[in-house]
Amino acid sequence: MKNNNIHLLEGLFESERQRHYGRFVKKIYENRIAKSEDKLYAINEYLKNYDFKTKAPLLIHGRWKRFINFMEQHRAIGASVSASIKLFRTQVPPTIDSSSFEEASPEEITMFQTERDTEFIEIEANENNDTTADTEIPEYNPHILTDEALVKRYAEWKAQNKFLKFLQDEKKKYLSKRETENQDAIGGDGSNSDTDNKVEEKDKKHFTTRRQTLAMHYLNLCYKITQGNIKSYSKFVRFLTGKNEKDVYDFLRRPMEVNPDQKREGSDKALIADLNYIEQYFIDMDCSEVVKLIQKDIKSIKAG
Repeated sequence: MKNNNIHLLEGLFESERQRHYGRFVKKIYENRIAKSEDKLYAINEYLKNYDFKTKAPLLIHGRWKRFINFMEQHRAIGASVSASIKLFRTQVPPTIDSSSFEEASPEEITMFQTERDTEFIEIEANENNDTTADTEIPEYNPHILTDEALVKRYAEWKAQNKFLKFLQDEKKKYLSKRETENQDAIGGDGSNSDTDNKVEEKDKKHFTTRRQTLAMHYLNLCYKITQGNIKSYSKFVRFLTGKNEKDVYDFLRRPMEVNPDQKREGSDKALIADLNYIEQYFIDMDCSEVVKLIQKDIKSIKAG
């Protein structure tokens, strides 16, 4: 399409970008988050998926990376989409070799081609009653795509990046909200032997004996560090945390109970707050098996 109407391409770009962004965020994301039992876990799954969607094409396709860099540079100085594409076609010949870019390894290319999250795409299509969703590997060579197809692909990529930024902001908001709730829930509960810790004062109240012991409990439960010798394990945890060994031992023996001296109204809420707190560390480390165990216990506690 060498003689595209400029206004047609500009309008196509804006409508496609809004269509993709509006569909991904409003119709799917909000519905799933509303139904999710663990909203933070759901947000993290979305983040991983869209981080992959936006970066994988740039990693694998050198010509697409060159096109994106070209478009972003010219758009940054006020050039229109249609003008930028016209300049690209004029200044970057189709014979350009992509070898000047960092290429993906054969393993990464295989991963992109075989492990693309088709289930995720199918769910998106079903929730939007979209029977034409494309689950095939898309074309990313800008010299093959028509102007119209190139505008659509570029608009989709921009929408995905905008959504990725939205998810990052959502995670920050959710973590901030949950931290406030956790602080309200824990009060002064479970902060044994904090004077022995060599952590900064602002963190000391969060690194409680219960939380540290719970983390070690789940590591042992999942990875079988010790074969039931709680006494020896409590000494090891004492070595790592510097906390009182008797307190550590008591928590390891009854990880889901609150000490009789600390039992009070709302203790279950405090325990859930502690589980939520340590869960984030395991999510960040991609310890999915530990996360599943924590989520199972949280669900059990809430069920009574």
